[in-house]
Formats: sequence, structure tokens, C-alpha cells
Amino acid sequence: MASLIVHAIISLILHLLLILSGEFYDKDLAGNGPLYTDIDYRVVTDAANHILQNESPYRRTTYRYTPLLAYILTPNLFLDENWGKLIFSICDVFIGLLIGWILPLQQRKYALLWFYNPMSAVIATRGSYESIVAVTVLATLYNAKQSNEKTWITGVSLLY
Repeated sequence: MASLIVHAIISLILHLLLILSGEFYDKDLAGNGPLYTDIDYRVVTDAANHILQNESPYRRTTYRYTPLLAYILTPNLFLDENWGKLIFSICDVFIGLLIGWILPLQQRKYALLWFYNPMSAVIATRGSYESIVAVTVLATLYNAKQSNEKTWITGVSLLY
């Protein structure tokens, strides 16, 4: 079996292809129909615009998330509108790595179920932030399993 890193790279490439195909669909094929991009992604991006104008993200009606999410997505407005989708996809792939690192060596193959899970990939590439929550939880578990002085990271991640 190839290493977890190889599978992570392949998974990230698949995520990038989904982001690009979603972008193509939204711009050229959707018309008046439903978009690939999650509506909440646009809500959070609008809230990020309020952040850049030194306003509260809650000035955006229907914004009900942590302000940190709006801060994370501010580069959507000056780098690329898919910035957040890339961050969510990286977190989604990192979840697979954490699963592999947490499991015993003989069970690491089960991390492949995450790397190639179409549901989690579509959720992340549509612009849904759930992968950030999941990676935080798994990073906490991973750090808690460590038997060295770096377990303080677990406490810091619990504050998030």
C-alpha cells in the first residue's frame, strides 16, 4: 500500500478538481438552477466583506457562525473566491492523515475510506466548513494520544 502522504496528495488533487469543476458549473452550466457552491459559503464571504470594512460580520443578515470563520474567509475577497474551499479541502485531507496516524499501523488502510470519500469531498469543495470542526476534534485526539510534553497542544485546541 502506498504511504498515507501519497494518498493525501491524490485526495487533494481530486478535491482541487472538484473545486474547479464546481466553479465551471456555477459560472457556465447552472443558469437559474441550483449552484454547486453552498449558499452559506456566500453568506460567510459577505460577512468577511463586513470584516474588511471594520464592521461586525453579524451585519450580514442570516450570519450565525463564529466571527473566526469570516476572518478565515477574508482572502476570498482579495486573493481568490475559492480560498475558503481550498482551506476546507486541505482540512478534509488532513482529517484522513489524522485518522491514519491515530489508528494502529495494521489498521491505517481505513484512512483510505476518508481520503476517497466522495461525500466529505463534495461537502468541503462546496464551501462547507465542517472539515475545520472535524480536524480540530481529531487533532485533539491525536495530541491526547501522544506521550510527550507536547500534549499541551490538546488543551489549546480544546479552547478553539
